[in-house]
Amino acid sequence: MKKLFTTAFLLLVVLLPTMAWAQSTGNISGVITEESTGETLPGVNVRIVGTNFGAATGFDGDYLIRNIRPGEYTLEITFIGFQVVQVTGIKVEAGETTIVNQALQEKVFESDEEVVVIGEAPIFDVEKSNTSASISKAELDAAPIQKVEDAVSMQSGVVKDPTGLYIKGGRAYETGYVVDGVSAQDPLAGTGFGLDLGSNSFSNIEVITGGVGAEYGDVTSGVVAVQTQNGGSRYEGTFSHKRDNLGSNNMSNQANFFNDVYELSLGGPGILAEKILPKMGLNLPGEITF
Repeated sequence: MKKLFTTAFLLLVVLLPTMAWAQSTGNISGVITEESTGETLPGVNVRIVGTNFGAATGFDGDYLIRNIRPGEYTLEITFIGFQVVQVTGIKVEAGETTIVNQALQEKVFESDEEVVVIGEAPIFDVEKSNTSASISKAELDAAPIQKVEDAVSMQSGVVKDPTGLYIKGGRAYETGYVVDGVSAQDPLAGTGFGLDLGSNSFSNIEVITGGVGAEYGDVTSGVVAVQTQNGGSRYEGTFSHKRDNLGSNNMSNQANFFNDVYELSLGGPGILAEKILPKMGLNLPGEITF
């Protein structure tokens, strides 16, 4: 009995991080065909521009790129004898598979490389079962917000007060909070904790107001799913200062304008994995950033 319990515990420890990661990432899949004949093309290279993610089509012309963090991407599709195609504006959401099918045209001449840029988005996503709104990094940077709740409260169907967020008329403790696929809900108060990060720490916020999936447990109102930023291939950072006092001398009650918010962020490749361990003859697989 003790051996069985130990085995079950080890399996739980191994599988839980994998399940959390799968819930916080999305996929891109589709079929590549020849435009003139409609036949599928095997061996076509499909990659996400600016990342290390990509795939090659199989015998049936299909491909699948897994474990992509939510955001907006550009796909580059290349195949010998065909024009290079870039498909822009592809939105990836957590737990969803975005379908991108593409037909390739043959090259008429080989002297110059021709790039065809296509940016199309379907009006309705018939394969999506929930009602949600996605807030991108660009929208977060442009909005006058200080934390997650400020951005979420601007979405349709969401009301904010000092006790928490109310989605579609539900109570504050009925809203689920998830950060990078891991629950961030206070087990006592039912509100979100660990969300008091600077607005420049997030890459995407998804607010699910209807049709909540089973992966979010017993949530009855809505879900706030937050994705934090990944570090890039080089070191970079940001610094910002926000205040609500614009320096006017005619304010009737200046005591209400005294908030100054400072935010500092730094990211890049992992120092331990990229700098220290290689000098000791040790190399870790994959790309490690902070």
